[in-house]
Amino acid sequence: MKTQSNPPNLQENPPANEDKVIAEVIQCSIGVLNKETDPVQRQQHPKSHGCVKAEFIVEDVPEECRFGIFREPRRYSAFVRFSNGSMKPQQDSEGDVRGMAIKLLGVEGEKLLEEERQAQTQDFISKPKSFSPKSER
Repeated sequence: MKTQSNPPNLQENPPANEDKVIAEVIQCSIGVLNKETDPVQRQQHPKSHGCVKAEFIVEDVPEECRFGIFREPRRYSAFVRFSNGSMKPQQDSEGDVRGMAIKLLGVEGEKLLEEERQAQTQDFISKPKSFSPKSER
């Protein structure tokens, strides 16, 4: 199977005011934490519906998409977490969006985040836009 060595056009182009935007997102995040619970409740998707052990299977990936974990057929152990989208836990009968996150295990290679450079995991979340209304899109 032939694969490309680097994704085409993979270059970060941060906005000129990126530091300001990051500071606003941090302040927004701190502001919405429920500090009255012990331990402090997570701010995004705080109500879990379940976490399942899974197998993530990579196969039949188009040539132009063969990068990272998708470069070759393989199976990964994984965990999938299902949750409510609301920032505050509520009854399941209340209208709400749902969230899903996938954590793959046994993923080799250097990671982008400095504190996770040698981590053997890969996380995916189902969030098409930022959680913060103040962040730029």
